[in-house]
Amino acid sequence: MSKPFIFPDATRRTTIVGATGSGKTRFAAWLWSNSPFRTRPYIAIDFKGDDLIAQIDRAQEIAIKDKIPKAPGLYVIRPMPHEQDEMDQWLYRVWQRGEIGLWLDEGFMLPQSRYLDAILTQGRSLRIPATILTQRPVRCSRHVFAQADCFALFEMYDWRDIETVTQFVPQDDVWTFDYELPRFSCRWRDNPNRISSVIDPVPDDGYILDRFDSALRPKLRGL
Repeated sequence: MSKPFIFPDATRRTTIVGATGSGKTRFAAWLWSNSPFRTRPYIAIDFKGDDLIAQIDRAQEIAIKDKIPKAPGLYVIRPMPHEQDEMDQWLYRVWQRGEIGLWLDEGFMLPQSRYLDAILTQGRSLRIPATILTQRPVRCSRHVFAQADCFALFEMYDWRDIETVTQFVPQDDVWTFDYELPRFSCRWRDNPNRISSVIDPVPDDGYILDRFDSALRPKLRGL
């Protein structure tokens, strides 16, 4: 039986899987727009130069060589595909620092990153919540799935990819694949709360960008 949706809290690791154009990036942005940006830095690792991420006005762009941000807020780093070694060293600095939220869009770009694995396996104690997106689960580190608290599965076409995810999810009525979901909907599993749900398409980009703007706007202090 499907149960009500609960936003993952600031300690969760979430894995979002779906084919290109299935709606996973918008869904991830919707989840992230609920993050407590005033309490710690959150960093989006954007390999593909996503249009929605680029439209978040209050996000600050950083480079691999820059210091890891300490100030709360939303930051975006846009590595090139050939910079995998540099990104592993950057993730090492994140692992050392802790107290940072991460959003990685496309997870298969770092299939052998020691420090991504370390972040995923130790993220709760290090206070590094992570959201990992991927269109090719079979090419990702196993830790992307084994350490996830929550899963979202959008439309997929390769059963090898689907099975990579579903081996970590209880096979209840939502995850039996006896029926096809409407476009841009997803199957959702919140393991800590034992919730399985079908999530309808999330609101449009304008709504999500407004949520980011509100969440990132400096809080006015009383006189």
